[in-house]
Amino acid sequence: MNMLSVEGVSLRFGGVLALDDVTFSVDDGSICGLIGPNGAGKTTLFNCITRLYDPDSGHIHFNGLDLLDRRAHEIPRHGVARTFQNLGFLPGETVLDNVLLGAHHRFRSRYLGALLRSVAHRREQRALTEDALTVLAGLNLLDLAYRPVGGLPYGTQKRVELARAVVGKPRLILLDEPANGLTHGEVDELGDVIRRFQAERDLTVVLVEHHMRLVMGVSDHIVALAMGRKIFDGTPAAAQSNAALSEAYFGTTA
Repeated sequence: MNMLSVEGVSLRFGGVLALDDVTFSVDDGSICGLIGPNGAGKTTLFNCITRLYDPDSGHIHFNGLDLLDRRAHEIPRHGVARTFQNLGFLPGETVLDNVLLGAHHRFRSRYLGALLRSVAHRREQRALTEDALTVLAGLNLLDLAYRPVGGLPYGTQKRVELARAVVGKPRLILLDEPANGLTHGEVDELGDVIRRFQAERDLTVVLVEHHMRLVMGVSDHIVALAMGRKIFDGTPAAAQSNAALSEAYFGTTA
């Protein structure tokens, strides 16, 4: 079953064709590596899926739902989460508080209940906090939960951002260069974390990343974009044997 279906999506910014009739699908419970050079349209496509951009044409369906009929603030509630290349934290607040921002749509308490800190609201707050701490523990961040996020190294902040996306309990998670700023050892660890979270939390993942070892190590499916067009759609093994991709990304000639 397709969890995500992108059909004929095109988007133009003035005279620049950022996405040109892009079509592919991602199976439920799989990890799709979305690769391509800078400017290929990968983040632009993420922005269309999460409704930050309106494509000029095409369709995007998530679990049967037409995402283009939804507004940006509705997307997390329907089970889609993402990370960003540019981190957006409240630097003076703790790691835990920043992670809990990713779960805002999970609160069911009404405004008055939150204002008066009703029993139901406090119970809900405890449950979400426990879940956030569990996610942080899975990323080896538990000892930083009550530290201000602003003073942490960039690589650590990238893991905090991943925690913020996961704690929203999405079905689909879009990871935009999560390995940026990480050491080689941290990149290998991140691959294990992505696979573990994908299995434990029944996630479907689309991964935009330039670390080819990470992409090939975790992905079930590869889609490659160049200048806004899809140039490859297949397995990691087929990607590595594709002449154009091998020379551009793997340093070999197929």
